[in-house]
Amino acid sequence: MLTKTKGCLQLVGVLISIWLGHVGSQAVVDNRCYLENGGSAESFFVSEDVPVGSIIGVLKINGDTSETGNINLSLKEVDSPVAILPGTKELSLTKLLDKEGISGPSSVYVNVICERKHTADPNFAIPVSIRVTDANDNAPIFVNAPYVLNISEVTVVGTRVLQGIKAVDADQLGPFSTVHYTVLPGPHSDFFVFVNGLEGTLVLRKALDYETLSNFTIGIRAQDQGNPPQYTDTVIFVNIIDADDQNPKFYDERYTATLPDSAVKGTKLRVFPREIAAYDQDLGINANIFYTLNSDTQDSRYFELDRVSGSVTVKRAIPEDDLLQPVTMVIRATQFDNADRYALATLAISRPGTSLRELQFLQDHYQAGVLENVPLESVLLTVITNKPKDKRLKYWLSNYTDIFSISINWRHRFEKTTGLRND
Repeated sequence: MLTKTKGCLQLVGVLISIWLGHVGSQAVVDNRCYLENGGSAESFFVSEDVPVGSIIGVLKINGDTSETGNINLSLKEVDSPVAILPGTKELSLTKLLDKEGISGPSSVYVNVICERKHTADPNFAIPVSIRVTDANDNAPIFVNAPYVLNISEVTVVGTRVLQGIKAVDADQLGPFSTVHYTVLPGPHSDFFVFVNGLEGTLVLRKALDYETLSNFTIGIRAQDQGNPPQYTDTVIFVNIIDADDQNPKFYDERYTATLPDSAVKGTKLRVFPREIAAYDQDLGINANIFYTLNSDTQDSRYFELDRVSGSVTVKRAIPEDDLLQPVTMVIRATQFDNADRYALATLAISRPGTSLRELQFLQDHYQAGVLENVPLESVLLTVITNKPKDKRLKYWLSNYTDIFSISINWRHRFEKTTGLRND
């Protein structure tokens, strides 16, 4: 009896051992839905420039996901930018990613649901983290561009003239977002340079002149340090402000006028080659001009210069024996707003037939009537040349020297009409 009991106990022990071994074997083999590396979560790194539809990673989950496999994978989130390709463990990108979070999410967190087929076991939730890495997908963008620079023409070379230039790159801190500024080659690019390529401060490197060039445009570029780099161009509109650095200028340096035979007070002289006029060479300022005689000479007492128009009129009656030679007056054109800015020109006024170069009588013919009883040595006629004060002149008669003579004070004694000549 004891022997039978002992045998039964041994049989039960064997059966229990077999059952425990079976259970243990089942526990080791059924590792479905566990991660292969024994971890509790998956993580992937994905560049933001990966196109939609790309495979961004493979889930390392134990089990077979095929149609005849023993697990089924799905995502808990319905609006996720990633998806699990049917029958695989591959994660596919369905929406663009963006490290800056502008055109897509900058990071992704999803839960993968793993179902053990043919069992009543609860589903497994496996956290998956997708970290987005930066790519050089943004070009620098200028702030408040294009730019306008108003600058005086007397600005000193080397002056910092514009410090508000700035471009922002949306990429993450690093070479992809480090901006370098340059002036683009062009017709007027030699006027300015950036003080430093990494600083948007513009420096004048060449003298300006409003009268030569009053406005122009230059191009500038902001470029990051990616490979290949991204860049953006814009323009600066440069307006040069005129400064009072130029004197007025007469349209002509020399003017001439002929005194009419019947000139009376108020007679306006006709001036050649045109009316007296000057203008401000600082065209942007274009200051008003007034006219004066630069010196008060004895001959200028007969004439009046209009302060505003520059016209010349006879101020008083002019004796016939005066202004026998051309007179030259210096005319001054002065800015109303700056007496230190002026210009000079000359006006030569002469009687008809007079010239500075040729000696001549003021009349082509002289005529005098003489009574037969006129005493000897009587003065019959006075002749005048255009150089009456020239002591070097000598006069003589070409004929009738036995009847008439010339006195030492240039008065001529006649009894009848005769012709005279001089040298």
